[in-house]
Amino acid sequence: MMTNGKKYHAGVNPKTGQAVENCELELGASPKLGWFYQSAVAVCRILIRIAFWTRVEGRQYIPKTGGVIFAFTHIGAPDGVVANCLCRRRTYSLAKIELFGNSLARFLLLRLGHIPVDRGRRNSQSLAFAEEKLRSGGAVIVFPEGTYNRGSKIKPLKFGVVALAARAGVPIVPVVSTGRYKLFRRGVRLEFTEPIPPNKNLTKANQALYNRLQTVRDMHIKDNQKKFRQSDGKLQTVLKPLLLALMKIIYRPQVVGRTNIPKTGPVIIATNHKHDLDPFLIMMSRPTRRVHFLAKHECVDWPIGRFISWFGVIFVDRAARDKDFVNYTVLKMLSKNRAVALFPEGTRNKTAKILIDFKYGAVSYAQKSGAPIIPAAIVGRYRPFRSGLKIIFAKPLQIKPAANLAKANQKLYKSIEKMLLAEGEPAHRQEIYKAYNERSSK
Repeated sequence: MMTNGKKYHAGVNPKTGQAVENCELELGASPKLGWFYQSAVAVCRILIRIAFWTRVEGRQYIPKTGGVIFAFTHIGAPDGVVANCLCRRRTYSLAKIELFGNSLARFLLLRLGHIPVDRGRRNSQSLAFAEEKLRSGGAVIVFPEGTYNRGSKIKPLKFGVVALAARAGVPIVPVVSTGRYKLFRRGVRLEFTEPIPPNKNLTKANQALYNRLQTVRDMHIKDNQKKFRQSDGKLQTVLKPLLLALMKIIYRPQVVGRTNIPKTGPVIIATNHKHDLDPFLIMMSRPTRRVHFLAKHECVDWPIGRFISWFGVIFVDRAARDKDFVNYTVLKMLSKNRAVALFPEGTRNKTAKILIDFKYGAVSYAQKSGAPIIPAAIVGRYRPFRSGLKIIFAKPLQIKPAANLAKANQKLYKSIEKMLLAEGEPAHRQEIYKAYNERSSK
């Protein structure tokens, strides 16, 4: 990197051969905010408005002039571009040095004002460059968590942000972004908050920044929960007789242990996952009960996504770390004495194994709500107009409030595995795995 005409090289300890900690890799040029930056930002602003319907609040806290640090929470790869376009200022950005891996990326990022930071080193030269720009009235974007975080809790912040603010004597504007980026749909909420003045007591300054980010994120989560309305699933009640009749005619399933499922009260049904029709097989257990199912979020994008939501389905974004909305909805349904069915494997089992590793959702919900878990095992194959498909419901498992979730999850796993082995599932599993490989190879 070059600052004030001086080029900084990566130093190497001649004795150990290891890179010196306090240096940066040579990039051959310094970050710039020239015509390329202005043109790129202008184009990106238009594209962001079209692609991501981002909700922006608190723009009154963006200083029009003077040095300032924008401290963003980090929820996804587009954050850097979105931040540059929505700050309404010409901004430099601290970016991990891994992004500068080739000459083209290096060329583009430097001309977009990105300052390389090696997260494993002290980065004195990069920070010195950023400090120089702040002192001259510039704006710098940082992500103090240092990595993506879609969870409900802010990760510990790096002290470099408050240290840079203290040395340059500039305020920090905390910016909280929540949600997920969805093409042509509103998914991200971004809020600028009141600036925090520089403080030479770095511990207090870092805590103040953390508290501000966490408070606003908590507020976003509560607001979303208030607005969120889970479908009551009345459409399921209307269509269930027809759907179950078709299941009986086409697949001729056998239901064993139906009486183990209570007719009323909250209950969690946990079973292995073999086919997209598994929910209808579960509904045959207690036709008079309305069952809410957890399903992958990708179903929302299907042509019948809205129809599926009216069926009482609770959608789960499996890639997101933040599951607060899902947890809130499931526990709310259980508090209303509903039945909730889920697949602890988290996805269809397309392997040769009897079961794949279980997620902790079932035992966690049971522990928090006090609802019993009904272990269920789906045995056989879905073959039209041929018998052999079976679903078995075991006796309820009760998870105590002080129970060890790992042990409880293992107990649930063993209970379902035992039923599958007793019913000869290994033979069916080999047939299913073979059929899946044949379809995949075509």
